Amino acid sequence: MDHTNPPGASASAGALDNLLHSKSRILRTKLEVLASEIQARFAMWDRNLERIDNDKGQVEVLLNESSRLARYHLREPNEATR
Repeated sequence: MDHTNPPGASASAGALDNLLHSKSRILRTKLEVLASEIQARFAMWDRNLERIDNDKGQVEVLLNESSRLARYHLREPNEATR
């Protein structure tokens, strides 16, 4: 029994290999782009958290200052002469 490949089978196998290689390259590129986007999102997340922390500190300072000024303005008149 002769198990030789029919004519054109080798070309067909080569084309299939090229197609699979091309698809693998496309998939790898898509995964690299996805990974890059995820890294960019994490960087934005970190920057946003840092800004929130800074804003929180500024709000605490302003709140303390406002509280101090409110206590000063609401003090009893006799406290000012002591």
